[in-house]
Amino acid sequence: MIFSILFLTSRFAYSFDYFFQGTDWPDLCNQGTKQTPIDIEADLTVKILSNEPEYSWIEFHMQELGLQANTDGGGYKFLGDFGSMTMYQGNLAIMSTKLVNFHFHSPSENYLNGSQFDLEMHVVMEDEAKIYSHAVFGVLFKVEEGAFNTFIDKVAKAYYGNMIITLAEAFTSLQVKNYLQFSGSLTTPPCTENVFWIIDTNVRKISPEQFNFFNRMWAGNEKFAGGNGNNRMIQPINDRTVTHFIGFANHFGYIGILLGFYLL
Repeated sequence: MIFSILFLTSRFAYSFDYFFQGTDWPDLCNQGTKQTPIDIEADLTVKILSNEPEYSWIEFHMQELGLQANTDGGGYKFLGDFGSMTMYQGNLAIMSTKLVNFHFHSPSENYLNGSQFDLEMHVVMEDEAKIYSHAVFGVLFKVEEGAFNTFIDKVAKAYYGNMIITLAEAFTSLQVKNYLQFSGSLTTPPCTENVFWIIDTNVRKISPEQFNFFNRMWAGNEKFAGGNGNNRMIQPINDRTVTHFIGFANHFGYIGILLGFYLL
């Protein structure tokens, strides 16, 4: 009886869990045909080169903040006013957002060409024009022996105390010109749709030790959802278009980017 009360209290407090990877969320999620995460197939994307009029590129402005991780409900989240993102077509700003949190899922929620990654970071933004419910910038990470990611190192240390963190350390450039874009949803209840999704095609590398920090919390922890990760299962793509914006108009740059995407 006591166990049942505690179990129900826990589910009420957190609203959802990952015991069934989100398959038991229909009563908590908005129903729709544009849910996230999805599996993105390179050969089915619409490719737009930088010399085409509809090509768009992204610029981030970020600031440092002293932060400690928020681990409520089995997540790993950082809250704050991290800066802004502007999307441009040429020199014309077509979207402006405010960065409000970033958090992590392991293993990754979104797939590329049927492949799942070791870790995924979501940078959640508010659309200043309120055309979209949210905008989310997704960054994928894979484990590689000998790799070391300075940003992830700080993110892990923030679990134990306040750390000065800037999202800029996660980027090689704050101008993102190669990315995937699609319409989707939040990946946790209430799974709100009309989310403007951006997936960076630049997959970052982390060390096995850095990955273990996240793995010990989720997929490598039998006490967390029976050893599942904190990732929602893949959702049907339905009739959605995924656009691949490619920031190099020359032939060789285009082939190189496509080859890298296909090999992911």
